[in-house]
Amino acid sequence: MGRILVVLLLLSFGVAPAAAENVSKKVRAGRTTTVYSVGWYNRLTCRPVALPNLKVRKKPKHGNVKFVRLAGRVGAKGGRCEGTTLPAMAVRYTPSRGYRGNDGFSVSYRRFVYTNRQNQTVSSVTFDIDVK
Repeated sequence: MGRILVVLLLLSFGVAPAAAENVSKKVRAGRTTTVYSVGWYNRLTCRPVALPNLKVRKKPKHGNVKFVRLAGRVGAKGGRCEGTTLPAMAVRYTPSRGYRGNDGFSVSYRRFVYTNRQNQTVSSVTFDIDVK
């Protein structure tokens, strides 16, 4: 299923700008592949916070995208929370039957930034998919 990426919820002091990320993945033809996952937790308590509401901004031309809830482990950069299992949302891509070649799509989600009040910012992820 691939590595699970758990995004850290960092305490921030100020308004966070919109974030954009580009992800390139090679996937096998005829297989559903987890190409990305995101989840947040409180670094002080190691407890999960609300899961993001993912949305497809640009659909793939040669496949489909599905969002699935799963469990992921906090990695080595998680400090005292390392190894904790937390909920996350996965982005899964399935190429069209018989398709091989390049495809792409974009996903966005709102994330919360906690300051003296709760703020939101929109993050977007653009995927470049190579179907082999």
